[in-house]
Amino acid sequence: MLFGLRKWVAKKITNSLDTTLISINETLKTFIEEVWQLIAQLANIVIVAVLGLFYKQGYQSYWEQKNRIKRKSAKKPNTRKKQSPFVQLLNEVEQDSIASTSNSSSLGIDSSTNSTTTTTTTTSTSSPTSPVLKRVSSGGKLNTLKKSPSLEAANNSSRFKSKTKPKLKKSNFSRQDFVHHHEQITTGLLEDIRTNLLLFFDASFGWLRSTISSILNKIGGFSIRSFTVFLITFPFYFPYYLFYIITSPFILFSKIRSFIKSIGQVKKLPNKIISGQELDIRTVKEIIEQSGYPYEKHYVTTEDGYILELERIPNKKSTNVLYLQHGVFDNSFAWIATGPAQSLAFAAYDQGYDVFLGNLRGNGDRLHQNSKISSKDYWDFSMNEHAFLDIPAFIQNIRKIKIKELYSSNNGNGGISGSGSNINTKVNLTSISDDKASTSSTTNSTSTSSTGSQSKDNSSTNDGQNSDGINISAIAHSMGAGVLLMYIVRSRMLNKSHYLSKAILLSPAGYHKVAPKIVDILAPLINIWLYLYPLHVFRFPNQTIKVLVAKIYHDVMSNLPAKDLLVYLVSRYLLGGDMRNHPLTTVHNIAYNTFNGTSVGIYRHFWQIRRSKKFEAFDYGPKKNLELYGTVEPLNILSHYNLIDIPIHFVMGLKDNLIDPVNIIKHYTTLKRYNPQLAFLKASKNGHIEFTLGLDDQIRSYILNVLHIPTNSNSNTNTNTNSQYNNKQINEITTKPKSPNSSPLKKSSSSKKNLLLVKNY
Repeated sequence: MLFGLRKWVAKKITNSLDTTLISINETLKTFIEEVWQLIAQLANIVIVAVLGLFYKQGYQSYWEQKNRIKRKSAKKPNTRKKQSPFVQLLNEVEQDSIASTSNSSSLGIDSSTNSTTTTTTTTSTSSPTSPVLKRVSSGGKLNTLKKSPSLEAANNSSRFKSKTKPKLKKSNFSRQDFVHHHEQITTGLLEDIRTNLLLFFDASFGWLRSTISSILNKIGGFSIRSFTVFLITFPFYFPYYLFYIITSPFILFSKIRSFIKSIGQVKKLPNKIISGQELDIRTVKEIIEQSGYPYEKHYVTTEDGYILELERIPNKKSTNVLYLQHGVFDNSFAWIATGPAQSLAFAAYDQGYDVFLGNLRGNGDRLHQNSKISSKDYWDFSMNEHAFLDIPAFIQNIRKIKIKELYSSNNGNGGISGSGSNINTKVNLTSISDDKASTSSTTNSTSTSSTGSQSKDNSSTNDGQNSDGINISAIAHSMGAGVLLMYIVRSRMLNKSHYLSKAILLSPAGYHKVAPKIVDILAPLINIWLYLYPLHVFRFPNQTIKVLVAKIYHDVMSNLPAKDLLVYLVSRYLLGGDMRNHPLTTVHNIAYNTFNGTSVGIYRHFWQIRRSKKFEAFDYGPKKNLELYGTVEPLNILSHYNLIDIPIHFVMGLKDNLIDPVNIIKHYTTLKRYNPQLAFLKASKNGHIEFTLGLDDQIRSYILNVLHIPTNSNSNTNTNTNSQYNNKQINEITTKPKSPNSSPLKKSSSSKKNLLLVKNY
């Protein structure tokens, strides 16, 4: 009886404590929610006040929207039950189906007899004129819809009664056209902290409740007989009990550790604080393939050992190639970010181009032939290396791939099969002969000094058409456009072919006489910082920081005044663009997918160009400049625009604050002075990043018109390619003979031509 009483008392105490702990847990969670809401409201007030100081139009728009919401909520609520979106969708489909199937007498039915059972129905929309249609009636059942006069009466008597809405216009694109049609919802950092804080209290009180319940149950189950046995056997088991007391701190530590592990289970829930699970972190490959396009990736090795990624939307039978080059802090994602409906890469592929997306060194997987290369050595490069090493490697590999594919296709071999084929993509390029260049080159020199090869290299005509029939056009943005100009000028100075037929340069960098004031303010501060704390790269320290920044960015975009303030500051003082549809607000997870790292040498090169107000190569100092360029001063690219021999289309943004239209006009007028027939200028209302992440229809149409392929272009050039090469020549181009005298990079002397004079290119 006493044992039953103790057990009953222990159970009552357990239930009472359990109820109390649940109440305390809920009270704490409610308190946290209230404090969180209070802090959020105070922060919102501060943000709105700052927004009013900087951007009055956005401030007024915010209050207008808030007042509009208040007026709508103050109206008398409608007593009628509103139709659910699912029923509205079925009714619209019903009207379309009845109009298109006027010859049909009735529609198929599928009824359900139990009104209390919940049924999940999946409707197929594979045919817009399907004779079978289901509709939810007022009783929650699936009934027959017959084409009869009683149909409208049944609709009017339904509790889902609603007015007939006008048919909406069909959009030019569907939801699948959005590149970021993603299953998971992106969560911000503050949202994750709040969710995990509440989950922490649930886990803590759950552990406490289970522990107290276990202790009380043991006490309730302890009998007098057991206590008597304990007293009698205590002298014999005293060493055991003493050992237990000594080891009790370790047992307590083990309990605490198990508690921490139970708290750690929170991290396995969908909302993680430091995780990219709620971010759309799909690769370029996944985005392209999910959009219904083919994909390939090739690895290109430069002369100084950098392994670059050359991504591709392959159109293997086409002799028209489009090479896309991104700008600074960017990668190939920029060309496919807005999906098939708007992106240039997809549009060019649809127009018949074989599209290649180049990733300059510092982007992608950051690979190098020397696996032990230090971070300082890896990031030791400027725009010179992009122009004189990276782009030549891309162009040479594009030609190798196309020549092999077109020749194989013409001989019925079907071209290169598979995605990311293992072609030998190493190219023997000439590098800058400075202390920065790697002397451990694995590429072997080919016999390009022969008469036949020289004539083939210099076979570029005035219209840019190569004798091999491969038509390579280039589109580049910002820094990518600047280094492309450097590549063309350098190739012509060496009397070599650049293999390009035309170039479209979107807001090209290189000449920066006019720049945002914030650049002139921040640059000296950055120089002081680099002097005190030397760095080699500007990038996020690790993946975790990048995820946190992306989540904080989502928090900012989720708050209307904060979003308006950020977009205004960025567009007004740095990038420019339209406030209403700025890419910062329209491109999903832009903070994660862009803003890649770049070398400090790139920053120093830009600052050098800004101070000198000239478009020039990197300044290594008088002694090294004399060795590399043949002059004490660095090479002025603008002064050699007379060597450009292909059409250059300059596209400037009137709302671009980063690269002012005045700077682009300088490029255009310089080229026009030398070659008027090759210089073209187009103005748009875009900001700087809108040229890739939010290009308007006008400029996109202009670019596609420039890229227009004549109807008989492919057939003519395809035949030409077949006639230009035989088996021996194809093998010479696409394979590399082992050269016993493959030597490190050669140095040029000041007595040779200026720029980089070498024997082989």
